[in-house]
Amino acid sequence: MKIKVLLFAALLLVFAACSRQDTGDADVSLSGDSIETLKSGAMARIKEEHQGKVLLVNFFASWCPPCRGETPDFVKVYGEEKERFSIVALSTDADKKDIAKYISEFGVNYPVYMADQSLSMEFGISTIPTSIIYAPDGKMVDIIVGSIPEKDLKNIINKLSAN
Repeated sequence: MKIKVLLFAALLLVFAACSRQDTGDADVSLSGDSIETLKSGAMARIKEEHQGKVLLVNFFASWCPPCRGETPDFVKVYGEEKERFSIVALSTDADKKDIAKYISEFGVNYPVYMADQSLSMEFGISTIPTSIIYAPDGKMVDIIVGSIPEKDLKNIINKLSAN
């Protein structure tokens, strides 16, 4: 019986040591309170807001390595191409605080929303990252599963902006 109690106590210590430690000095800007959740049907509004530009709608998660790999390219290209290109990122994360930390970590300079499961289902998103590309006239032209390198993203913008 003593062995079970000691084993249980040891496990508790291990779990306590592995848990996140709250330092109490969390940045208010990383609270995630300002991150809006988008539900099914929200894309009509998003497309309307970005009419006249190439629009990339990116489904991602903060823990996803390929997503983390493409984000710096998105930040760079969006900064260079804002006049003719928009990005809207839709996070599949469950916690808005994780999204807020991601935005801060990468210096994300484009709109980021939390995607309700119904929105992901509306587009059949089963893999992340997945990006949906819209032409300036609002028509969906491509769905890309996987990362988009900077060079490919610039080619997409140039091709669709020329039409």
